Amino acid sequence: MSADWFRTHLLDDLMPRWLASSRTDNGLFRVDLDREWRPVGEHTATLVSQSRLIYNFATAYRHSSAPDYLSAASDLAGALLAHFRAHAAGAWRWAVTGQGQPADDHLSAYGHAFVIFGLSHACAVTANAKYGDAASETLAFVREAMHDGHGGFVAALRPDGTVAEGVRTQNPIMHLFEALLALGCDVGSPQARKCAARVGEWVCARLIRSDGALPELFTPDWKPLPTSDRGRIDIGHQFEWAFLLSRAVELGLWTGSDADRALAAGHRLLEAGIRLGYDDDDGGVWSPASPEGELLSRAKGWWEQCEAARALLHYARVRGRTDLAPRFEDTMAFCRRHLIDPEHGGWYMRVEPDGSIQNTDKGNVWKVDYHVVGLCAEAMRLLGA
Repeated sequence: MSADWFRTHLLDDLMPRWLASSRTDNGLFRVDLDREWRPVGEHTATLVSQSRLIYNFATAYRHSSAPDYLSAASDLAGALLAHFRAHAAGAWRWAVTGQGQPADDHLSAYGHAFVIFGLSHACAVTANAKYGDAASETLAFVREAMHDGHGGFVAALRPDGTVAEGVRTQNPIMHLFEALLALGCDVGSPQARKCAARVGEWVCARLIRSDGALPELFTPDWKPLPTSDRGRIDIGHQFEWAFLLSRAVELGLWTGSDADRALAAGHRLLEAGIRLGYDDDDGGVWSPASPEGELLSRAKGWWEQCEAARALLHYARVRGRTDLAPRFEDTMAFCRRHLIDPEHGGWYMRVEPDGSIQNTDKGNVWKVDYHVVGLCAEAMRLLGA
């Protein structure tokens, strides 16, 4: 596939539809969209939907210089600052109504990671320092209030600041690492770079198994949960972490033996993802698997395919793994056949095990196509060179 396909897909198919369908006057964009991109249901905005859309429009602006995309990113970031702030500096409530009234005041580590991520990208494209300052303030809150004493972070706090749940999950830590790369490398925060290095090293040393598999859920002292207690391996996250570690090395987060260790972990994650869930017959990945490596579902979600394709292309081009290029092509061929809507544009949520599409919605609070935008941006970077 060519860079032109990804550029056209991002700038002619995807982002114009998001701009036309989701934009609002108050900057709290609509994200619940049906197959034809029509808003449905109650209008609620979350930290994740708001922040991911900032990234989407900032990325579209970087690749098009279209002022509407810059304006959309600015509106979203401004509304985030205006409506989501919680009780303490750097703390953010999870959700607000479409009118900006508090709807859910719990403090999510996942959500805070995306605040840092979104505001870092807003700062990078607008050169408005207030966004970078707010991202740094959020990082300070996360380090102070959410660090768990074992090297990781709690998943959530109640509005009063007490821990909401004992179970630990690697997912917000992965997105915190991603956000710290944006704040450290795109905005230029030395503190964020140092924190990113520590987080990445801790994950490589503590969470990734010797066989390359990364469990999803853990006890409060970071022991993997068994299948009987919801334990699993999300195969999409194998590829997502593999990409992030290699990209961090490429950006100079680590050098020397530290870089070698991070890359070795990335290769193990990638190989485990292929071994556990890659479909060599039709392309793409299934997910999740049990901690023992037994596949638990043969559904293929949109985000898992995006993360697999991005990592496969990255390692083929950046790390010399040319043997992975056919898997990248096969994964994208599967997506174009089954996940991309040929009539109304955009991506479906998931291909069911029987090959059917049961959910044709183009957006919800979790699906705002940030995974698709990330794939397109990386493909344009690598295939356009």
